Amino acid sequence: MSLIVARQPQGVADRGVSMDRPSRLSANDVERSCTSSNLAEVTAALVAASAHRRPAALLDVGCGYGGIAATLADHLGVEEAHGVDVDPVVMAEARAKGVRAVQADVSAGPLPYGDDAFDVLTCFGMLDYPPWYDTAVREFARVLRPGGLVAIALPNLGGWHNRLALLCGYQPRDVEFCSVRTVGVAPSYRDRRPVGHLHSPTTRAFREFMAVMGFSEVRTHALRPANVRPPGLLRLLDAGLGRFPGTARRFLYLGRSTGRPAGGDGEGWWSP
Repeated sequence: MSLIVARQPQGVADRGVSMDRPSRLSANDVERSCTSSNLAEVTAALVAASAHRRPAALLDVGCGYGGIAATLADHLGVEEAHGVDVDPVVMAEARAKGVRAVQADVSAGPLPYGDDAFDVLTCFGMLDYPPWYDTAVREFARVLRPGGLVAIALPNLGGWHNRLALLCGYQPRDVEFCSVRTVGVAPSYRDRRPVGHLHSPTTRAFREFMAVMGFSEVRTHALRPANVRPPGLLRLLDAGLGRFPGTARRFLYLGRSTGRPAGGDGEGWWSP
C-alpha cells in the first residue's frame, strides 16, 4: 500500500480533517491512474476548496480500483463515496475499499443517480477517452447539486512537452489516432502502446468549455505527474514551465456547479 501524505492548507484545521492520514492506494491504483502520483496535491486542493462545508456524498467517475475515491473520502470526511467505471474487473477491489462502485459508461448513457445527488464529483483522466466531453459533463452537472464541487484532471494539450513536440514535428502523445501503435511521437514514447487518448484540451479551452457547461472556475492547478519523468535536460523545462497551468504537462480543474448547462446550437454537419 502506497503512503501519500498531503500538507494541510490554511482554513481546514477547524473542520477536524487531518491531512496526515495515509492514502488508500493499492498497486493496482498506481498502475491504473496517473493522478495517483499527484494525489497529495489533489487532496489538498479539494480539502481547501470544500473547507466551508463538509460534503456528504462524493462520486468518482472512472473510479478504477477505488483507492483515489476512498482516500479523498477519508480526507474530506465524506459519509458516502460512490464510483462508476466501465471496467468490471475493478469493481470488487473498489467495493472492498468502501466505495459504492457500479459499472456504467457515462459516455454512452445517463449516470445511475438522481438529480443533485452529490456534493463533490471527481473525474481523473477519463474524459480524454470518449469522442466528446459534452455527454459526460452534462451528466456531471445533473447529478451535482447547485454549488457542488467538480474536480477534473486531464493531460494538457498546451503543455510544454506538446509544444516542443509539435515544434520538432512530432505527434503529441495524448492525441492518438491509431489503435495498433503510437506513430509519429518523440523517441521517448515510441515503445509505448496506444491507450485510447483521443484528444486533450488546453487549459484555456477547458475553462471556457466548463463555463458553457454550467460551472464556474474555482482554480486550475498545474500538475507534474511523477509516473513519467522527462529525460535529461528536459527536466529543467518541466521544473520551470511545469509550475504554470497553461504549460504544465497535466492540469487539475476545480469548479462549482452554477445550474444546468446551456443548450447546444443543434447537431453538427457530421450528424446524420
